[in-house]
Parts: sequence; C-alpha cells; structure tokens
Amino acid sequence: MTQDIGGIYSDQRCPLCGGPYVDDKKSALRCPDHEQHIAGQFKVKFRNTTARYDSYTDAKLCLAAKREDFSTGAFQHMDRTLGEIQEAFLDWKLELVNMKQIGPDTLKVYRVRLNRITGYIGPTRKLKDIDYKVLHNFIQKTKYSLKTKYDSYVIFKEMALLAHDLGDWPKLPKFPPWRFNLDKAMKLRKTISKKLQGEILDQIYKNEFNFQPRLYVGIKFLCTYVNVRPGELLAVDECDVNKSEGILVIRKHKTGSVPKVIRLLQEDVNLLNSLPTGVPGMPLFRHDRPVQRVKVGARFGQAAFSRAWKRACKHLGVTDVDLYGGTRHSSAIALYQDAGLSPEQVKKATGHRSSSSFERYFRLDIDDIAELHAKAAPKRTLINPRNHIVCTVK
Repeated sequence: MTQDIGGIYSDQRCPLCGGPYVDDKKSALRCPDHEQHIAGQFKVKFRNTTARYDSYTDAKLCLAAKREDFSTGAFQHMDRTLGEIQEAFLDWKLELVNMKQIGPDTLKVYRVRLNRITGYIGPTRKLKDIDYKVLHNFIQKTKYSLKTKYDSYVIFKEMALLAHDLGDWPKLPKFPPWRFNLDKAMKLRKTISKKLQGEILDQIYKNEFNFQPRLYVGIKFLCTYVNVRPGELLAVDECDVNKSEGILVIRKHKTGSVPKVIRLLQEDVNLLNSLPTGVPGMPLFRHDRPVQRVKVGARFGQAAFSRAWKRACKHLGVTDVDLYGGTRHSSAIALYQDAGLSPEQVKKATGHRSSSSFERYFRLDIDDIAELHAKAAPKRTLINPRNHIVCTVK
C-alpha cells in the first residue's frame, strides 16, 4: 500500500539509551523506552529520495505529498531536487563512515564542498533544469579559487554519476570539459624567500611563545615538514609523537589511508621536550592557557595557525602572503631554487600526487624524506629549550 511507502526518521539518538527515535505517527519521533525524549531533526525517506526538516509537521506534510504523488503517478525522478540528491549522497557517505571506510571529517569535507556548488545552483532546483550552462557558470563566474572550485566540481560529478547509476538521475547534464591545473593554481598563491619566512617565524615566536608556545611550534613544523598540511597537523595527538625515536605520525590526511610517518629534526624534538607532556589522548597542538571561553587543553581551531601568521605579517608589514603560501609552498620553492633539488625531488618532499611519475614517493624510506625536510627547515630560528632564546643562524 502507498501508505506503507517511505517514512520519517532522524539521525539523532536518545541521550539516555542511545536508541533510535521512532515515529509515533502523530506529533513526534520518540524513544520507545523514554517517551519524554523526542527528536528535533527529521529525515523523510521515500523510495530513493531524501529530504531533511527541522519540524515534524513539515516532514509529515512532505511524506504525505510524496505518497499522494506516487499514488496518482505524478512522482517522477526528474522532479526531484538537487538538495534531495545531495542528502541521499551524503547518507550513503555516512554509511561508509559507520563501516569505518572513511572518517567523519571526510564526510564534513564532502558536505562543505558540495554546499558551495549546490548553494550556487540552488538546492531546490529540479534535476531536469540543471544543464551545461549552469555548471559552466559555476566554474567561470564564481569567485572561489581554482582549487576550491575544482574540489567542489569533482565531488558534484561523483554525486551525479552515482545518482545516475542508481537510477535516481536518469538523464545527466553534459559536464563542461574543465580540468584543474595545479601548477597554474600554485602560481596564484604568493610565496616568499626563506629569509623572510625566518623573519616571520621569529616574530611569531616573540608574539606567541610565552602565551601559546604551540602556535610557534606548529608553524615552524609547517615551514619544515612540507608534506604536512595545517589541518593534518592540528589533528595530531600526544600519542602520535615518539620523542625518543623522533617520529611524528600523521593519521588523518587527504592523500590516503596509510599514516604519514615523519622523522623529526633533533632541534624539533628538543623543542617538543621543552613543552609539558600531556596524556596520550590530548591534542599535541592545544591551548596551554585559557582564551576567553576556551579551556586549557582544548585543541586549536582550524584558523589558529593562520591567525598567528597574519599577526606576525602585519607587525612586519608583509602583505598578501597566507599561511599555506608562506610555509609549505615557499619552502617547496626554496628546495628547488635555493637547495638545487629537481622538481621530482620536491614532489617527493611535499607528497603531491598530481602526476603518476611521482607515485613512487610513497615507497620512499622516511630517512630519505628527512633529508629533504632538513633542507627545508628555516635557518634563522633555533631555540635553546632551557631559556627559550631565539638564536639567529647565519
């Protein structure tokens, strides 16, 4: 019967028993064992369609409308909206999270990147109204960076192709033959010399070390270990560092499921040893002192390193150089221009996989990468861990 097709569900769980909420068919989704607890977010699933609501009444009306359309033959896949396709795709990704095939942070990245393009097109737009021109305009007219647009566009195509394979998007639009050019995008990000990088790092030390020393340590690491990204470094915990062996393990990163293993320079091991050691589950890059409503021991936010970098640049009068360009990219270019390494060696150091000729990077011994990191390390800032004095190296 039509009335048995579809239902109202919620991703939320009962705070007392952890069980799922069940539709009471009247006014709410309730926990069967604790009826006083009800859901506040709702998901309507009807055949292969999904829609989300913050109101049970709206969800109930949506389900009733879909059942009515189905009974009269008006329910058509091409009448579905882009937002419904996106939610179905993210639900499938959530299943992969539950099976531990991808991490929850990866799911968040998918949502953020899809929201950029679906927000531009319009989540309520019908699938049949999405054509070549709409996608072309997103690429050509939006003000996002090339890489940002590329990341969103690639995931959108993955979503569309999966929906097509499942029969949810019978007739796909023609996709613009646009390809992301990594080298071109790299040139758009301003880089600096290693000398200026060292001066900025010195200023970060003066600004931050006595209050939040780990801001300085993290940015120094980004200048040195050029195959590590800011977000990856922020996810590191105390248990990921073996100080006796001088090893740093990056478990959460964007280039694969196998952890990155970094051999730290001795000066960086000494720097870590100068800081208080926390319990294994504590973030390595955390607040050592309270900041407004942030407690001691809380992990730095995503913009913490970037804000510290900007403060130092402002003090020195340096403009238009962001954290990524001033650390990872500048160090990579210095390896090529100053250290005399080949582009292939630089790709080994940074861990880029933009061409198959550099795939053997993943088979390098960590000692090989350590030699490249030693060349990338800033030469102006060394700290005596006992008294935290910055020493300038000529």
